[in-house]
Amino acid sequence: MASELPQFQPRVPEYVQQSQRILDAGCGPKGSYWWKYKPDHVPMVAIDLYFKPADLPPNTIFIQSDLVDFCLQNEYYQYFDLCVADHILEHVPDPMLALQAINRVLTPGGAVHVGIPDSSLFTDRFYHLIHAEGGGHISKITKSEFENLAKTAGFELEWCAPWPDDWMWFRQGYDWKGRKIQYLTQGDIEFIADVFVKELTPDKGYYYGWEFVLRKDRTVEKPEMALETRKDSQEAGALSTEEIIRDKSQPRNVVKRPFIKRFFSRLGRLLRRI
Repeated sequence: MASELPQFQPRVPEYVQQSQRILDAGCGPKGSYWWKYKPDHVPMVAIDLYFKPADLPPNTIFIQSDLVDFCLQNEYYQYFDLCVADHILEHVPDPMLALQAINRVLTPGGAVHVGIPDSSLFTDRFYHLIHAEGGGHISKITKSEFENLAKTAGFELEWCAPWPDDWMWFRQGYDWKGRKIQYLTQGDIEFIADVFVKELTPDKGYYYGWEFVLRKDRTVEKPEMALETRKDSQEAGALSTEEIIRDKSQPRNVVKRPFIKRFFSRLGRLLRRI
């Protein structure tokens, strides 16, 4: 008795078809559904920290990496004109850091498509109820909070729309057996999902979250996110996240090296003795 939800069409395909270089920031084990819209000649980098898809589209390379680590690579500085980061920011500990990193690899005026669950709405609250450990959703973000984060990270809001929930993540993806939930069947899961689709409708204000398209600000001078490589930061000493991404207007030497001062002081005393 599966109820039908009006088909939701995110705006990803139209941006993918118009782009010249694409970053898929979290492709998952099966790849992203919008890959089929990518023109074969358009180069794309797909990254994921945990999963490698078995098949890749033409002119695509896969890199297993954390999002911020990838964006720290100098070879991709201002390289992409589109980044797709759907269902990613709720899985990272610092969404602001992730947005700043994405900003770094986008060309001026480049776009990023973001889909997030809204932590103030029913779906994300229900998600945390049935995932005692969080289910990977470690950052809780509301619409207004995300808009503030995006502005601070140097983006302008180009598009925002509600993202309805078809409840397929619950119907097909909830591992109730692995969680050892007793007295429940897959039929019960599907029944609950059908009720949610029928009763928790967009016209009643029920959504999964929001679809955003952000445009990298090219008119207002923002502090450049001068990202140091993790390798360099390790050589310099353990740096905090805030030290890795720093305002270009601040002093360039993040890590103080008092031994340099001691060296030149001793050198000066030695020269005076000659």
